Amino acid sequence: MVNDPIVTGKGVSLFLPVTPPIVKALYDLHRDGRRNMFNVHPPTTETVEQWAQTFRRGFHTDFAVVDNSSGRLLGYMWSYEYIAQHGNCLIGAMFRPDLIHDDDGLRLNIAHLEGLALFIDVLFDEWPLDIIGIECSDSTLKQFESFLPRLFTMCEARKGWLRHGGSRESMTFGSMTREAWNDSRFSYNKFWRVGT
Repeated sequence: MVNDPIVTGKGVSLFLPVTPPIVKALYDLHRDGRRNMFNVHPPTTETVEQWAQTFRRGFHTDFAVVDNSSGRLLGYMWSYEYIAQHGNCLIGAMFRPDLIHDDDGLRLNIAHLEGLALFIDVLFDEWPLDIIGIECSDSTLKQFESFLPRLFTMCEARKGWLRHGGSRESMTFGSMTREAWNDSRFSYNKFWRVGT
């Protein structure tokens, strides 16, 4: 990587996605329709140059998740719809499909969870946030049901529709408070933070 990491964990680091190799790798991820964990968008048809000029529009902050030992891009996480006076934002994430899809379907490894924990740490540590929210399709929620409800309180009452490619899918919202993260962060970070 050309730039220094923003935060380093035991297995992964978070980088600002400003270097051309990272942007190209993110573009390749974005072209694959299976890549998103939350905040699904249809794959782009733009060239990498067109996409690089606009892909961060509307984001509050964003990071590339990179494996410490190999230097390979694992995924990308971003926050958006940040409203300072309300103290909240939404987050999105996508991971390399070859790392989360296998013959048995979908799986996450410890590196994905470490990246998510580091990202949540940075958001709560650096901004006056009280709540971090997610919006995800019900199919995504089902795929990640082993851990999303452990981190986020899913709100069945607040439903919406995710529209893409002329179709729509039911979407569920979830939230995590600063207090809930503070209560659980030690159990996550003792495994992932360097020096803890």
